[in-house]
Amino acid sequence: MSKTVAIVNGSGSLDGITFGSRPYLEALRALGHDTTWYQCVDFATEPFLPPGAHEIRGLGIPLHSLDMGINRIWVFPRRLRRIQEALVFLSDPTLINAVPARCSTIVKVHDLRPLTPYRDRLLTLVMFKYVLPKLRAAERIIVTTRAMAEELVAQGVHSDAIHLVPDSHTLGSHPEHLTKSSDRIDRTKEIKVLCVSSDRPYKNLEQVIRLATKLERDPTLPRFRFTLLTSLRRRTRMSLAMRSLSNLEVVSRVPSIADVYESHDVLITPSVYEGFGRPLIEAMAFGMPIVARNIPTIAEVAGGAALLVDGVDEGEWIAVLSSLRDPAVYSHWARAAFSRSRAFGPETFRGAVAAAFNGL
Repeated sequence: MSKTVAIVNGSGSLDGITFGSRPYLEALRALGHDTTWYQCVDFATEPFLPPGAHEIRGLGIPLHSLDMGINRIWVFPRRLRRIQEALVFLSDPTLINAVPARCSTIVKVHDLRPLTPYRDRLLTLVMFKYVLPKLRAAERIIVTTRAMAEELVAQGVHSDAIHLVPDSHTLGSHPEHLTKSSDRIDRTKEIKVLCVSSDRPYKNLEQVIRLATKLERDPTLPRFRFTLLTSLRRRTRMSLAMRSLSNLEVVSRVPSIADVYESHDVLITPSVYEGFGRPLIEAMAFGMPIVARNIPTIAEVAGGAALLVDGVDEGEWIAVLSSLRDPAVYSHWARAAFSRSRAFGPETFRGAVAAAFNGL
């Protein structure tokens, strides 16, 4: 029997949490649920407002960390208390206080980074310590990887409450990209490498900048052209400005993410920590070879369909990238990535969502 479902999101329109939650709106509606999006808005957050969404404004204190903390503990719970839906899906565990007691609740945990050495904000550490006891008592929790499930169990969450639902995307399937990309590489004699990421320390964008620097300064090395799809922090902008690299472009806004993947040949992901790694499955949909840091979540999502690098040595990364200049090697990893993309298609996702919501 279908239920009314409220999706409660507190992240900005371009945040990974929002991109990971948007497919739930479509999947739940396809499963017959009457679903409404509730967008909680902190100071300076650009909200994601699909048709029919309800915007829940916070205090608007011009200090993001303070505004975010007060809103989640006090403001959003009060402004959402009249919510009418029978079931609430929270896109972020820091919103766990916002659910009325009468509602069944399912919480998506995208990562536990604030509880690891990779944390970079004191507020999120405090918030996660606050919500952890509530997670241990949660009715149902969704995670995107088995590695994340293991982290939760290590934090005292009962395994019976945890359901695995790998993320999906809405970019479709593009088997023709391999031929287009191979023809482009053959014509231009260079490989276009894309990195889609936020500029946070654990995302390790400096690795891409160091690679571009080494490749530009040594004319004996193969030709690669890098694109960073990100919004850079001031510190990173200054670091990049001092290098004046002609083989690296930074793009912060694009009309279509699909067009960006279409115009590139390889995805690079140098992160030292990931909850899931959404760009991996987006690149797979285009059959793009993937070069990434060998960490548990990325290895799990890649499923053997990516070139994984263990360390930070630029020489090792360049060697792996250079191997893709061989058309046979490029074709092998492109086909492997495209084949792996089927594990994250909308039908598979919809089935996993149905199983996770069953019985609530």
